[in-house]
Amino acid sequence: MGISTFNSPLILKSVKTAYIDPPPTNSLRGIHPVIDDLLKDTYGCIIYQEQVMKLVQVVFMMSLGEADIVRRAIGKKDPELMEKMIEEMRKHPRLEGTSDADVELILKTISRCSSYLFNKSHSAAYALTA
Repeated sequence: MGISTFNSPLILKSVKTAYIDPPPTNSLRGIHPVIDDLLKDTYGCIIYQEQVMKLVQVVFMMSLGEADIVRRAIGKKDPELMEKMIEEMRKHPRLEGTSDADVELILKTISRCSSYLFNKSHSAAYALTA
C-alpha cells in the first residue's frame, strides 16, 4: 500500500530530495529513535496525515485535539492554519534529546509536505484502485 502512495509527484520529489540528491538533508532518520520508530514503515518519509499527528504529539507534546487541528489544516490544505500551528509547535515543550536544528528540520518537513499528505485509509483505497 505504501509504495503506491509514493506515486504522487510531490511525494516523489520529497523522496528524491531526502534520499537521492546528496547530501540527504531532508531526511528525518537519525534525529531521535522515537522518530525513527514512527516513520519506519515509510522509510523515514512522512506520507500519511496520521504520521504527522503522532509526530506532533510525541515531539511537541501536543494533545490529540491539537494534533487533529494540524491534521485538519493538512486535509483542508489551509496554509494559514498550518503556519499558525507551526508557530504553536515552536512554543510547545519538545521531546528530550532533540536540538533546535532538529526541531526546525521537523517543522520545515511538516510544512513542506503538508500540501500533499493523505490519510492512510484513503491511501489504501487509492492503492486498490491503482
